Amino acid sequence: MEVNYTGALGKRTKFQQKEVAQLTLKVEISDDASENEWNTIACEHVPRDVHLDDEVRLNAISFSDNDITLFPTMSETHHAAVIGLFIHRLKSQPNDDIRTEQLMPHLTCLLSQPLVWSLRMASLYYRSKLESKHSRTVERALMQIQALVDAVKSPEPSGNQRLYMVHTSYLPPHWIIEAEMANMLVSLGAIQSALDIFLRLQLWEEVIACYNCLKLRHKAAEIIRRELEKEETVKMWCLLGDATDDIDCYQKAWELSGEKSGRVQRHWALYYYSRKQYAESIPHLIKSLEVNSLQVSLWFNLGYAALDSEDWQLCASAYKRYCSLEPDSFEAWNNLAKALLKLGNKPAAYSALHEAVKCNFNNWKVWDNLMAVSTDCANFEEVINCYHRILDLKEKHIDIEVLKILTTAISKDLSDCHDKPASRHRKKALVLFGRITAQVVNNATVWQLYAQTTASSKQDNESNTKIAQYLQKAHRAATQGNWERDENTCNEVIHLCKDLARAYQECRNQCKTPSEAANFMTSAKLSIKGVLTKIEKDQRDLITGELPESLKNNYKDLEQIYNVIVQEISTLQSS
Repeated sequence: MEVNYTGALGKRTKFQQKEVAQLTLKVEISDDASENEWNTIACEHVPRDVHLDDEVRLNAISFSDNDITLFPTMSETHHAAVIGLFIHRLKSQPNDDIRTEQLMPHLTCLLSQPLVWSLRMASLYYRSKLESKHSRTVERALMQIQALVDAVKSPEPSGNQRLYMVHTSYLPPHWIIEAEMANMLVSLGAIQSALDIFLRLQLWEEVIACYNCLKLRHKAAEIIRRELEKEETVKMWCLLGDATDDIDCYQKAWELSGEKSGRVQRHWALYYYSRKQYAESIPHLIKSLEVNSLQVSLWFNLGYAALDSEDWQLCASAYKRYCSLEPDSFEAWNNLAKALLKLGNKPAAYSALHEAVKCNFNNWKVWDNLMAVSTDCANFEEVINCYHRILDLKEKHIDIEVLKILTTAISKDLSDCHDKPASRHRKKALVLFGRITAQVVNNATVWQLYAQTTASSKQDNESNTKIAQYLQKAHRAATQGNWERDENTCNEVIHLCKDLARAYQECRNQCKTPSEAANFMTSAKLSIKGVLTKIEKDQRDLITGELPESLKNNYKDLEQIYNVIVQEISTLQSS
């Protein structure tokens, strides 16, 4: 027998118009295959396959070629081989959606030919487990596993029919099947129904979790105390501590274990962790992980507790271990990057944030962190790419500090992380500024940086005009509101007016006619005059007639520039 994956066109939903490629199983059995020499035991009372009654999803994939679903006649031995392949892939592949897609064809093949009770039970059980993770199929999964529980309790078939080939079926005991049904009930919110099953199966951890959901923790404590009267165990003392919030129970369990139980330290650590007492939880987390280092969630908890306690070395080592075990958590990569930054390892932090954006490509905050670290690493190309991605995810985003660093690096032609001049990024930076200013038109600093980046290129008539336009828009944005009442803001506007005057003078120098030059200078005159008038009105002392010391020199400089512009306008108009 040969079993291989193959693809075929098909539909999954009732309203699907276009067929797409679907994964299925191709089973080939040679014609000269020897007959099964075992004595087969026929079984008529196999568990029923519950039909999927969903408004969107089909019961099974509808292939365009119906022959795809026709598997060759297989014996019980062939079925056992197929379920063996299924279990191998179940245990060897990572738990994700791809694994589910690869596993379902095996079960479809097995369920197409019901032969043996145990193999049928196992196939339906594993299908229910896979389908319980999806909203469209979780209802069928619950109904199916209920049918399996009923099949176990049914008087038919006989014992020898049930046990036939049971050791090759990987069928779990009936209490595990019932526990799986209870877990499905919990996922659907039927806590009380699940609690009844957990109580009957004496699964005390799940019982406590259900009582916590129902806000009946005192009942959980009563049950545990009854069990402790029968026999004292480490597990029961831990569960009693969880139910009563009494840390003496954890101490008792720790002594009972001979100070060797990682479980006790985990419960003890989570007691402090759940109350945000992170510093107190760290020693217990470390002890628990020393006993069992494969507790993945505890590595994350240890990293976060160390992050809150600002123990950056411990935080980095914990998150590194967690990311090696669970590489798809963007929060862990992001927190690892923060710890590495605090330790001064910027290149490693940059790499960690790259992994974070792989795990969550649509989270703008992660991109913002990557942009900040890229700025520190002088990777200006990555800075621009990150900013564009943030703008894809958000309508507006302004990071003045990053834009200032980018503009300064390009204007002064500093070296980037590759020891190449930053001016090579000017074209992309101008595209970025154009996109930002298209969304945010009233930010004076952004317009100033846009003008500064444009001014860093080779000057010509067109670029000088653009610089003057950007600075004029910056002036318009800066002079909105009551800016003249604050001395610092007044100084910022004065400096902006100086830059604007210089830009208009550059435009004037390249004008071909006096009238065109006079127009530019008139625009500069009007902009400066309005600023001088407002500062004069709001900042000059009514008694002494003096301006504040912080404004005097800048005001005089701007006043001189204004007088020069007025004289130039008179000269141009008389020529």
